[in-house]
Amino acid sequence: MNINLKREICTIKQFLELLSSINLSPQYQREFVYTAEQSSKVIDSILLGLPLNILYLNENTDSFYKYEVIDGQQRLRSISNFINHSHSLIKMSYTEWNDKVWNGFSPELKQKVLDYNLEFYIATKDNDSSVKLDLFKRINTVGDKLTTMELLNATYPGIFIEEIKKFCHDNEMKLNTVTGKNWKRGDTEEILLEWFSPNIPSLLAQEQHNSFDNSLFPPKIIKVINWIINNVDVKYRNKIYNSKDCLRLYEKYNSSKYDTFTLFRLCEEFYSNQEIQNRNGIFEYALELVNGYNPNVQLLNLRYFPSEWKQEFYLKQDKKCAICGSSLDEKFVYAKAELDHIVSWKNGGTTIKDNCQLLCQNCNRTKSGN
Repeated sequence: MNINLKREICTIKQFLELLSSINLSPQYQREFVYTAEQSSKVIDSILLGLPLNILYLNENTDSFYKYEVIDGQQRLRSISNFINHSHSLIKMSYTEWNDKVWNGFSPELKQKVLDYNLEFYIATKDNDSSVKLDLFKRINTVGDKLTTMELLNATYPGIFIEEIKKFCHDNEMKLNTVTGKNWKRGDTEEILLEWFSPNIPSLLAQEQHNSFDNSLFPPKIIKVINWIINNVDVKYRNKIYNSKDCLRLYEKYNSSKYDTFTLFRLCEEFYSNQEIQNRNGIFEYALELVNGYNPNVQLLNLRYFPSEWKQEFYLKQDKKCAICGSSLDEKFVYAKAELDHIVSWKNGGTTIKDNCQLLCQNCNRTKSGN
């Protein structure tokens, strides 16, 4: 694919004069995510005369805006926000620049900023319409990479992804209560969509031009979120929310009657148990217990005895099984012998030497089944 680019140099003053004809936030762009410190660093670089790296624009033929930003939105917004909205600068190279706002700059400093040269590469209007998205993806697969959802947003722009972003923004308070995630970078959208499909690109390709607002997704998402809020202690909500099994658990248990206090107490107990290695399996394990099921302990990935202990207990037990006393001396029998908890985890046993024994394969299988 040939991409026609032209190089342009313009001052910040000229950029501000053109600002009304530049779309800083086309559909495929992420939200403004720079922190106050990152935005201040942009202004700091300008004052020091350091380069801001190349900025990329697309020249439009069928839009209200003459140009749209392909790459450089965060830097350009940092500049326009500082000059037009006058936020304070922090952590600058010179202490006298700290806490300054645009209106507090001396005429000399203002002129220094306005005279600073920005370097643009512009994809000209004679390019194929797919060029801007291809260029956007190429630029953002090197350097400071975009999140998965931000790249998908560029690949599948349309009403569906715009409306799910709006949904996350409008329900930010409720979603943050559960997730603590950054909706601006698409983290929330990604997890929500994972509930409905293990293949998000396929889902977006299918729904790209359909309305998210008019689909079955929003009411179901709200029901799941409300279920999490009502059933999961605030300390552990993000763990269950991040689970791809969240929707499955909701559909299995949302109509069940169980004691939420007991559920909270079990989760608290299990999260403080150092024997459990898979913290993400705790909620499901506890949920199955309070619903009267016999949960699979593999959900918790309990600690194992170190394999190097095997020889030590083999000699300590005179080369015999701790339960039946059969010899473990033969190579084949020893290979299948296994270290085991004397007191099981369910009965309060821990993974320490005082609670360890070496069993033949038959005794270990028989004990595990009881």
